[in-house]
Amino acid sequence: RERQDCIVKRSDKSKSMVVMDRATYMEKVNTILADERYYEKCEMKAARFEELTIKELEQLQYSDMDEDLLKWIKPRNTKLAEFYGLPKTHKPGTPLRPVVAACNTPVTAVSIVVERIL
Repeated sequence: RERQDCIVKRSDKSKSMVVMDRATYMEKVNTILADERYYEKCEMKAARFEELTIKELEQLQYSDMDEDLLKWIKPRNTKLAEFYGLPKTHKPGTPLRPVVAACNTPVTAVSIVVERIL
């Protein structure tokens, strides 16, 4: 934790830990995120995204959707998804496996409901 030039991550396929040069890790992450086929830069703050999600959900109030369910899926104290990479130590060059952690985002509860319906 004292060394700012290193980063420690769990390996992709094993339970081992990997110590990487921070600059190398950031270069690999930025290369992944620069691929516009899969990622789009979002300048929006979490509070604004939450506000827009609530606004969309309010449109459903006039539908046949249960009022208690609408209250449950309304986002509160959410955050934007986080991106990180897990080193693939079993591959040459140690590429990163991209991970998007989307816990407690403005659409988490909506996703749970949609998953149960499907």
